[in-house]
Amino acid sequence: MNTGRPMRFMPIGPTADRGDGAFPERPEYEEFYIAYGECFAIWSKVETQLMAIFLVLLKSPDYDAASSAFYSTTGFRAKLDLVNSAISNSKRISNTDKEDWTEIHRSASNSSRRRNQLAHNTVFFGRLGEERRKIFLGDPHDPAGKSRFHAHDLKALQESFASLLDQLYLFWERLLTLP
Repeated sequence: MNTGRPMRFMPIGPTADRGDGAFPERPEYEEFYIAYGECFAIWSKVETQLMAIFLVLLKSPDYDAASSAFYSTTGFRAKLDLVNSAISNSKRISNTDKEDWTEIHRSASNSSRRRNQLAHNTVFFGRLGEERRKIFLGDPHDPAGKSRFHAHDLKALQESFASLLDQLYLFWERLLTLP
């Protein structure tokens, strides 16, 4: 299957490996980029679900104005803080739900750090040490460091993002029954 121009990556490893035209095998390449893309697709649903919680709390009859206010914030943490403030100060939400939210908020904050690693790291291809060449995501300042993501790591990250999405959805569902 020819999908056109391949995605770019930075070569890494011994000097002899750089610039030799080596490219990941097609199955490894596709597995990596599919997992990478799916991480971001799930994350976009996380942000949308967070907005849904915000909209339920506001009870605004004007979806466009309320969603515009939500998306006017810069960055996920600002959106999370906006929703957290609304939940913390709501008189309609029970203490039990507020306690549950505290755990969801913690989970979302931790997941946001992982998402930022995906967004701000670089895709590399090469070997580190004596291992065979691999495609991975790594810190551009320290690609040999411990913050590397291979396809199996991205799949685990997808699962953690999906779990957060489920938590947000269930919380949103409970909010629908508020007076």
